[in-house]
Amino acid sequence: MLIDYQKIASAISHYKALGFTPVDVHQGVATYIDDLTRSKKLDQINLSWYPDLNLISSTEQGVLEMLYNDTLTPGLYQATAMCFKNQEGVKLLDEWSFLTTQLIDNTIQNASDKDCNEALRRMLRTAHALFLNYHPDCRIVNFDNKYKIMLGSIALGTYGIRNLPLAKYVYGTGISEPRLTTAIKLHNFESTSKS
Repeated sequence: MLIDYQKIASAISHYKALGFTPVDVHQGVATYIDDLTRSKKLDQINLSWYPDLNLISSTEQGVLEMLYNDTLTPGLYQATAMCFKNQEGVKLLDEWSFLTTQLIDNTIQNASDKDCNEALRRMLRTAHALFLNYHPDCRIVNFDNKYKIMLGSIALGTYGIRNLPLAKYVYGTGISEPRLTTAIKLHNFESTSKS
């Protein structure tokens, strides 16, 4: 499946208009950063020419590196980058590489739980509004204190609060391609097949 760059560009504009500042992230991050957020189901993808760097499996990792290096002031950010997953048995929606825009709200460093949860709800509403532009059946689902925006049985994005030793922030998927395009086509096909 090909990446729909128009959807990515529209998402970046959508989030920028709502106060999410675009930032550039590195494609490789230090192993300790990778270990903080990489799913334990995924193997690291080490850059052989830089033994202490790994390819990012989530754009969040690039932003997290900036937070740990103290190069981001508190604010709302978005970062768009190619991400890479090294896993066996890659399925249709689990592409080896994909383009994603990640949303980060790091204004909550010293916030109360109530304020953190409100920041998470704001991010969910913001992302949900974008996804509803592409399909009216997108919905928010709670999974064990993390949230997902779903289209049928397909997760379009994951949202939560990350509380790490040097950083506390709200994270969420702004858009991921070709996941969104594939999910829409599958959902529409399944809906048509049932009728």
